[in-house]
Amino acid sequence: MKPALQLPELGLSFAPATAVLPEQRVRCRFNVHSGDETVRTAAIAFPVATPHLRLLPPLRTPPSRSVSPNSARLALVLVPLVVAVHLLALWLSNAQSVPETVEPDKQTVVIHTGLAADPAIAAAAQARAAAQAAEAQRQQAAEQAQAAKQQAQLEASHLAEQAQIQAREKAAARPPVKPAPQRSATPPAQTPSLALSNPNPAPAAAAAAAAAQTAQPAASSGAPTDVPAGAGKQYVPLVKTAPDYPTAALENELEGDCTVEYDLLPNGTTTAPRLVKGLCDASHFGTASLKAAAGFRYSPQEADGHPVKVIGVRNTFHYRLQNAQ
Repeated sequence: MKPALQLPELGLSFAPATAVLPEQRVRCRFNVHSGDETVRTAAIAFPVATPHLRLLPPLRTPPSRSVSPNSARLALVLVPLVVAVHLLALWLSNAQSVPETVEPDKQTVVIHTGLAADPAIAAAAQARAAAQAAEAQRQQAAEQAQAAKQQAQLEASHLAEQAQIQAREKAAARPPVKPAPQRSATPPAQTPSLALSNPNPAPAAAAAAAAAQTAQPAASSGAPTDVPAGAGKQYVPLVKTAPDYPTAALENELEGDCTVEYDLLPNGTTTAPRLVKGLCDASHFGTASLKAAAGFRYSPQEADGHPVKVIGVRNTFHYRLQNAQ
């Protein structure tokens, strides 16, 4: 008889046992199905199942751990930080992988291959590129014009300085004018003739005061002190200062002319400069023209051998962007 088999899964084992019928000495009878059809009596062994109970420990599960608040806060901080670091690294890798090939002075128009087939889109791109090129040319021309203006201003100021230096040298080289001997006083018998020849004493008094200030000899009783500027006579100044180009007119690229009228004193200096109405753009060039006219110097004008004051001498200033004067 085979030994009992262990069943660890069910905790059962089989042990050999002999089953005895209730009757004494009675065994099981059975037909072994032999060829002679005889019935034999033999003892039979019945297997008896005997349970073996084993106490198994319960399955152990890891105890649940509660998450502390500090750990939760740390996780909330670290997770976004890690994500941000990964995104930054990805962005840097993409930025480094694409080289910069566009030069500062060149413009590149990139058209998608799918859109380049459309004539309207291609024409719009070409028009945009042409407009950008025209704008660049316009800016370059404006810069060149500004540089030319600055160069013209520098040249004009240099010429003005040279003219002033030459005028000073000429004035220093010119011999001083000796005052004419002062004549004796007019006899009292000629007083009525003075009043008749000069019925308006105010201009004579003004001329006498001007002559006294400039240390010039007084005019004789019979010579005129104020004479109008001759229509065909040219009054060329010995010292001519170029006016400064007004800043507002220069910024707005304005040009124009301005005529200034003034009087010449017997010593050759100018006085009472004024703008000629209708011949000057006073809003832009008036102040600069008056300032320049006040610095003019002329040779003393004479009439009948005596210095006189000339009324109404005019000079026109031409303001041009390339050659201001």
